[in-house]
Amino acid sequence: MPLADSKDEAFLFPRRDSDTYNAFVGLCRHAGFEPYVAAETADVLVALRQAEAGLGVALVARSATTMCQLGAQVLDLLPPVRIDVQMVSSTTRWCLPNRTGIHGTRAPLSQHIASAY
Repeated sequence: MPLADSKDEAFLFPRRDSDTYNAFVGLCRHAGFEPYVAAETADVLVALRQAEAGLGVALVARSATTMCQLGAQVLDLLPPVRIDVQMVSSTTRWCLPNRTGIHGTRAPLSQHIASAY
């Protein structure tokens, strides 16, 4: 479904102080509208349940929709949106045996938004 078709919907977004919030607002603006954000939450499961209850529509990562059984409709955005996300950790956290950790560079998600179009 084209994101522009949802321009009159109430949106359920991540917290305003997150890079994801800024990325989602950028997607809506790119689609030609300013989103009406009805609620903000730091918990994606809360956003999923709010959407399920009819409080608005939530934009979430595809992986989030597999976290729980949903009694809601899950739609792919058209054209497809691609946002690159990287996880970076110190070498002392989340290490598995015989692993040295995860290395990489960290950039705000909003910097990656250009690659979404």
